Amino acid sequence: TYAGITDVNAGTLTIASDTALGSIATPGSATNVSGGAILALQDGITSGERVILFNNASLTNNSSTNTLSNLLLVEHDINGPGAGQKMARIGALDGQLNLTGGIDDHAARFSSNPEMNLALNTGANDNGTVHIDSVIDSSIRDITIGRATNNSSTSGTVILSGNNQHSGDTFLDGGPVRLGNDGNNSRAFGNSAITVNNSNHLTGAATGPGAHLLNAINLNAGSTLNTQDSMGLGGNISGAGSLTVATGTLTLYGNSYNILSGATTVAAGATLNTLNSERISDSSVLTVDGILSLGGNETIGDLSGAATGTIDNNGNDLTV
Repeated sequence: TYAGITDVNAGTLTIASDTALGSIATPGSATNVSGGAILALQDGITSGERVILFNNASLTNNSSTNTLSNLLLVEHDINGPGAGQKMARIGALDGQLNLTGGIDDHAARFSSNPEMNLALNTGANDNGTVHIDSVIDSSIRDITIGRATNNSSTSGTVILSGNNQHSGDTFLDGGPVRLGNDGNNSRAFGNSAITVNNSNHLTGAATGPGAHLLNAINLNAGSTLNTQDSMGLGGNISGAGSLTVATGTLTLYGNSYNILSGATTVAAGATLNTLNSERISDSSVLTVDGILSLGGNETIGDLSGAATGTIDNNGNDLTV
């Protein structure tokens, strides 16, 4: 029932009670987590505490489903441990961590050059789920999600459900990302440009058209973006990586010219739709084991596929 400030200066503080960090009734009550220190949650709690993560500090879910319902602040402390490491780390070892109060860098709220970045489920043992069911503010700069060693389509999931506002870069470094709890959040990545590294799984809606993303996407060499369930991509797609429609329906649309030079694959049972002409890069090798449905004329570099593959040209031209 104590009121005031809790400081986590080093090591790990684990909380397993809704009121473990004291009363939230007192204005100014907060928990400060210094660089290198960890605040860990477990045992199915909901805390209304205002938590502040400084440079290289971590918020971790140990087990069960736990919720932070207040605004989560990330701040750059130029005099504290880890000064210059402008990254706050949020992960789940197991279970699910829900953040429902938003994420903000209060000091940079009115800055045209945000400093603090987020790392989501990037830890070697982050195999649980992080669900940001609130807004990532424009005061946040870049976001890194996942890790190269995670090739799973389910383990280590990050769910982005808010009307996000950040406009830096989003780096997908490996593992699964869900576009909102129901797969319909078209603002999952805010205004950011997306860079895909390694093997990543992007999950849309199990029913209906799903989220429609307008973000530019660059697939670095050696990377694969696997889409699951239904979604649309309307931004420019570029790079030497690969795009795979693993399940469900992926719809490509927009006015930009896609210059992806890696492979494009439609797996058996999946569907790739184009809503207008030249949505598939001319440089991409296209493999159709599922269904390709054209909404306009297409020119591609090469075409192959299994006996399960079907192309519906809908009166449009396909040039190989």
